[in-house]
Amino acid sequence: MELTKKQVSITKGVAILFMLLLHLFYTKDYQGLFTPLIIIKGVPLVYYLALFGDCCVAIYCFCSGYGLMCTYKNNP
Repeated sequence: MELTKKQVSITKGVAILFMLLLHLFYTKDYQGLFTPLIIIKGVPLVYYLALFGDCCVAIYCFCSGYGLMCTYKNNP
């Protein structure tokens, strides 16, 4: 089963959203930046979600490599 161009574009969009999450909320010093709704042991929950956003580079690299492979496969 191959991914369609639309599915790869959607996955790249999700990776970009993960990158925004990572760069905006990956800090424990949130005073003056934002007001966290949920705090776990002095650390905002969004910090832990931002750690998950670190997979954005791997996702984006996979999608780019997959698209390149499909291009080479279709046009040798």
